Amino acid sequence: METGFIREKKYYDDKNYPHGFSRSGDYTIHESEVLEDFGTRLSALATGKAQPQTDLEKHFVDVVANPEDFAGELSFIEKTWLKYQRLITEVKRVYILADGNNVIFDEGIE
Repeated sequence: METGFIREKKYYDDKNYPHGFSRSGDYTIHESEVLEDFGTRLSALATGKAQPQTDLEKHFVDVVANPEDFAGELSFIEKTWLKYQRLITEVKRVYILADGNNVIFDEGIE
């Protein structure tokens, strides 16, 4: 049996990252390359659309099903995919601080 992940076409998540993974600021250069190179295959494995063909892919499917069981023994690709899943599913909170007293009105302009 082969080792490693099978490369498929480039993966782009236009819904969550319309400008790409590398421009989002959420991932390192290496993480964004991993998501682009292996994301299509990882997505298919995680959703059950594809069957694992290598030992690493079988381990990945097990990790996605129960990530807390494999806390200390995750590969870089598995950590990156779990980070991606966490970032696209959690609610992003935005805090805006403003003072309503600093409004400027231009009077006398017609």
